[in-house]
Amino acid sequence: PEPTCERRAAAHHLAARPARHRRFRPCGLSLRRLAAVLRAEDLAERAEQGRIVGTTPLVWMGVPLVVKGEVIGLMAVQSYCNPDQFDADDLEILTLISHQIAIAIERKRADDALRLSEEKFRGFVEGTDDLVVQMDREGAISYCNHAVVRILGRPSQECAGRIIFDFIHPEDVDAFVDIFMQVLSRPKIHLSVENRLVNRRTGEDISLHWTVSGQYDALGQSIVINGIARDLTSRMIAEEERLKAAGAVILGKTNVPV
Repeated sequence: PEPTCERRAAAHHLAARPARHRRFRPCGLSLRRLAAVLRAEDLAERAEQGRIVGTTPLVWMGVPLVVKGEVIGLMAVQSYCNPDQFDADDLEILTLISHQIAIAIERKRADDALRLSEEKFRGFVEGTDDLVVQMDREGAISYCNHAVVRILGRPSQECAGRIIFDFIHPEDVDAFVDIFMQVLSRPKIHLSVENRLVNRRTGEDISLHWTVSGQYDALGQSIVINGIARDLTSRMIAEEERLKAAGAVILGKTNVPV
C-alpha cells in the first residue's frame, strides 16, 4: 500500500552497516555524499534512472554516520505528502544527532572489542599452568592467575597489592630488580631471567623462568609490567634423573672386570 501522511517521517537508521554492504545507495547517493536534502524534482529524476527502490518520496533528507573518517551507515528521513517537510535547519539538526550516534556506536564497538580481548586474555591465563602476573611500576601485584596458589602458596586475592620482590628468594632479588628497571626504561623490550620464588605456605624454593615485558602509554611510559613464569621443577628433576642415569652407566663401565 501507498505510504500515508502518518508515515511521512519514516526514519532509516542503518548504523554500523558492514563494509560488504557499502554499495547501498539510498536515493542514488553515495554514502560519502549523503548530507543532503533532496526535493521532488531530484527524486523523480533518480526514480526514472532506477536509483530509488520502492515508492518515491516528495522530500528526502539524510546524513552519513562517520566514525574516525569511515562512513559506517546513514540516518535518513522522508516525507510522502509534504514536499517542504525538511529544510537546511533540519539537516543541521540531523547532522548533529548523527555525530552523537556515531560516537555512541564507536564507544559500543570499543567496549565490545575490550570485552572480547579480556575474554581471550582470561581464557589464556586461566588455561595455562604458568604463573601470569601483572604489576605496576612499583612492583605491586595487580593481577595473578590461579598458578599463584601452587607457586606462592597464597590465593590471588591475598597477593593483590603485595610487592613481587617480597616473594623472590633474597639471593635473586637484585637480578630481578635489574630486569624490572630495564623494562621500565626501554619500551617494547622483552627480557628473560631465571630465579627462585619462595612458597609462603611450605617455605619451598621454586625455580622459575620469567619472560618480562611492559605495556606503555602514548608517550612511551610503562603503565603495566607483565610477567609470565614457567615452573622449572619438573625440568630440573628430569635433568637430575638424567645425570644420575649417566653417572650409573659410567660407574658400571669402570667396574667391569677385565
